[in-house]
Amino acid sequence: MSSSGDISPRRGAVRTKSFRESTHLIPTPGVDAPRPKRVEPLDLRWWIVYPAALSMIVLAVALEVALSESQKKHGFKVPQKNVFKFASTNFLTSFFPILLVAPLGWLWSSIYWEVRRYHPYVILSKGNAKPEDSILLDYISMNKIFAIFFSLTKGHNLVMLAGLTALPTLLLQPLAGSIFSVNQANETIPYNADSTRTLALDPNFGNLNSALAAAGFADAAVANNLVDPPFIHGIWAAADFKAPPGGQYLNGTLVMNTTGIRSIVNCSLPASQQLNTQSITTPSVYPFTATSTSGCQANISVNPFASAQQYNVTMVPNCGPNPTGNVTFQPVFFWFYHTRADGTPQAQGLFCQPFIEVFNITSFVDLNSGNLTNVIGRAKLDSHNANTNVTGAPLNGAALNGVIFPPTPDDVFTAARATAISAAVSGAIFRGAVLAGGPSGVQLMFDQPDGFLNVTNKVYTQHLSVFAKSTYYLPTDDILPADLTFLQPRLFIEPLAAHGLAVILLIVGFSGFVVIELFRRARQNIYLHSFPGSISHALSLTSRSGFGELLVPYDTEYTMQRKLQGLHFRLDDRTGAIVAQDDEGEDVTMDTMGAEDTKMSLMRNTSGGLATPGYLGEPLMNPQTP
Repeated sequence: MSSSGDISPRRGAVRTKSFRESTHLIPTPGVDAPRPKRVEPLDLRWWIVYPAALSMIVLAVALEVALSESQKKHGFKVPQKNVFKFASTNFLTSFFPILLVAPLGWLWSSIYWEVRRYHPYVILSKGNAKPEDSILLDYISMNKIFAIFFSLTKGHNLVMLAGLTALPTLLLQPLAGSIFSVNQANETIPYNADSTRTLALDPNFGNLNSALAAAGFADAAVANNLVDPPFIHGIWAAADFKAPPGGQYLNGTLVMNTTGIRSIVNCSLPASQQLNTQSITTPSVYPFTATSTSGCQANISVNPFASAQQYNVTMVPNCGPNPTGNVTFQPVFFWFYHTRADGTPQAQGLFCQPFIEVFNITSFVDLNSGNLTNVIGRAKLDSHNANTNVTGAPLNGAALNGVIFPPTPDDVFTAARATAISAAVSGAIFRGAVLAGGPSGVQLMFDQPDGFLNVTNKVYTQHLSVFAKSTYYLPTDDILPADLTFLQPRLFIEPLAAHGLAVILLIVGFSGFVVIELFRRARQNIYLHSFPGSISHALSLTSRSGFGELLVPYDTEYTMQRKLQGLHFRLDDRTGAIVAQDDEGEDVTMDTMGAEDTKMSLMRNTSGGLATPGYLGEPLMNPQTP
């Protein structure tokens, strides 16, 4: 025996039974006193865990079905305006999916925590448990990921499976937050449009009001770079119809089958043209002659002293399909005169023999501007399939040239309009040539053989299209079917996020069923009447077990493991307490101070009046402190 005050450990001490247990003094539960109910954490109740696992599988299947429908229907319709004024659309599409999966992620993380918390008791319930696998095992203080690797090395498959099940749930929230997006997509709905024009010749076109308006617009379009007016698209003039307001539908387009007239100006360069500045038959007049490729001839008298720049349009007599017909149906000749900077006169002209074609068309109207954006000709209409006074008598499909009209000596206003029309259209062509010439102005157009061809085609076509819209149509009131296409916010499901989320939900759902069932079976022999974790709970299970006498408050994990080496632990079948037993038939050599040494030292120090630091309630001193 050591001298008084000597507390040095005895090396090589042999322990056969170094503690005393008194679990036999614990009353048998249910005999001497009512047995309390076994505690069950809320997140392990069957009515929570099983529906949660099943809901994840159902949610994964529903997500794949919704993705298929989203791709098939190009998204899902949502209100045009956000009904929640306090939150943005992006916030709503990310918040609610996260709100749906966050409880699932929390649940499986909590189940993983419960598995780690209960696993020492699972080992103890099997009996013959080593201290490092039972009372010294602490999964709770470990990092979740490290706990998976540690359980793999220890062969604790349930902990490893629970960790692998809970780990993918970390991706649930980022995937759910990116699964929905609201984008603008085209949506087409049927629409009944009110057609306000039908194919018919205006009986009052002879007053030239519509022709003058068309010429004025063509002139203004050149000067101000205007686009085509409503229901005019290049060579096409469509029958008017009422479209819905543009502000009602975002980027709306109305597609409607109606009637359209295609005006072709059919302008061409002369086969030959000559300005004779030498032979003057009449004082102050230059003869300007031009011959078309079909042999038609135009003769113009130009007064060089009237203006340095001149232009006009004249009828080409005895030419075209009906040489002796009304002048309004005859080919026309646009001519232009100009004096160079060096005083040399120049003249150019173009023959135009316009015609019209009537079609059933598909028209596309932009609701924001009210303009035609496209016209597709379908079936051509003539006197055989459309009995109107445009395709039939009196026009029989012939086109008014829109610039030459019969003389009206008895109506000076109509005569003035006729003069204004020819001057406006030819003047618009000349001004267009000036603008097209750039810095060189109109001189560049006169220097090129076809300088006036493109601008004439453009201006004359616009004039005839506007003229056709007001001349070949009359008011009506009819309902025609149409298709209304507009941008509608639609809810799309992102494929990558959806597939990833569905895979995780399926994996966690199925593996969760396995974890739940295995964990339920593993807890069948565990009867805990208070939740693990508190100091009082640990004391209630070990206070009568005796092996606590081997330990002191300042034991490290290493010293505790050394002191408890050779002991096996289990849960007592009668009381549920943790009990320990030595290896049968084997003595355990202690490398650290045992319980008997500790008690004897305490007794010696107390009887001798010594107060050894750390044993009688005084704080431990640094061993190096003198």
